[in-house]
Amino acid sequence: MEIVGVFSLVFGITGLIGSYWYIGLLLCVIGLVLGIVGVADCFTEKKLPVAGLLLSILGIIMSVYFIVSDLDSGRLAVDADKFKKHEKVEEEEDFMRFRRENVEVEQEEAEDTGEASEELEGAQEEDTKGQ
Repeated sequence: MEIVGVFSLVFGITGLIGSYWYIGLLLCVIGLVLGIVGVADCFTEKKLPVAGLLLSILGIIMSVYFIVSDLDSGRLAVDADKFKKHEKVEEEEDFMRFRRENVEVEQEEAEDTGEASEELEGAQEEDTKGQ
């Protein structure tokens, strides 16, 4: 049953390398199953099945991380049209909200500068009268 440990190690290594391209998840699951079988059945040396098991677990973690990060960034090619439409709606809403906030800020600034200019003119008139 030493061959199971070797296959577990091979699938773990190839799955770890292939985890960036999503195929590694499948290879690591196969390596994980073979590693568990190799550890349970192997009575002599357990180095190869344990190494394959650990590499497979690491490859699964990396594959899940890459899939989640690509989903979050919108780069995953699973129904990309749905994600693009959703992102466009969010961008338009954000853009419109930004425009409304700018208009409100500009109106407030115009009101503030109008009051300030009236106060400044009044202060200048008092200075000219006082002199």
